[in-house]
Amino acid sequence: MISLIDESVVEHPAGFVYIIAAIVITSNIDEIRESLRDQVIRDGRFRPSHWSEEGPRVRTLLCEICEAATAVGQTFVAPCGRKGQEAARTRLLTAAAEWTHHEGSSELTIESRGRSLNNRDRQTLRKYAESERKVLRVQWRSKNEPLLWLADSLAGATRENLMSPGSSPVINRLLTALHADAPWWG
Repeated sequence: MISLIDESVVEHPAGFVYIIAAIVITSNIDEIRESLRDQVIRDGRFRPSHWSEEGPRVRTLLCEICEAATAVGQTFVAPCGRKGQEAARTRLLTAAAEWTHHEGSSELTIESRGRSLNNRDRQTLRKYAESERKVLRVQWRSKNEPLLWLADSLAGATRENLMSPGSSPVINRLLTALHADAPWWG
């Protein structure tokens, strides 16, 4: 079992909104990773997937992989100012860690943001783990980790849905495949 976390930020008409997406995969992790690596090829080369840059073919493929996976997802969103993004991330990362732990996962894989920002996340997660007396194994990976593309997909789909609710059947398909509830507002 593994949890994957990625983020997005959107400038919404009501202001900036920070988004954390968390996905818990319960089985077939290596098969899912290989399926993503083998099938999400663009221009004849392996390149990390970003929901916002993908067309219908890759988005549909990501939905199919999520449908076949034993996975659940949840998004956590918070309004914030331009300067309040790190504070929003701290709150939402804590909520996401709590949710993933409730789902039975104590292993988190987070997209790396660089050493200093990873250290901020590490402090946030350490405080959560100590206060709740939980055991967490956390690793930071680059966007080259195919499993993170699923969390990126959920974050990106949530971002698009906030900007234009219900406008895309593929977004609804992804949310259904991951059994993702409406965003948790923090």
